[in-house]
Amino acid sequence: GADIGIAPYAADAPPYFSPLKLFEYLAAGLAVVAAAIPGVTELVDERTAVLVPPGDPEALAAAVAGLTADGHRRARLGQSGRALAEQHTWGHSARRILTAAGATAAPDLAIRA
Repeated sequence: GADIGIAPYAADAPPYFSPLKLFEYLAAGLAVVAAAIPGVTELVDERTAVLVPPGDPEALAAAVAGLTADGHRRARLGQSGRALAEQHTWGHSARRILTAAGATAAPDLAIRA
């Protein structure tokens, strides 16, 4: 039932982490407001999320208020985010790792229901 996913990281957040919550928001088609830290900005940009300075509650509140008032922008961000998430499945990640490791043949990595 949510329309907006929020990932408000602190100013002293670690330089790398797995942004699993961010992927979940994107995959769910939510508009996302996230702190602009390295693990986030390597994944999303202004087409797929609203980025705010880390540790800035006023900027976070303003971004959420702006999206609350703009249903078209929420929908556009949600659609773009969902499309981005579809490009970052576990299968895609495994293929990239195998390619980087020099594997000559990647196994079938289709996700099965």
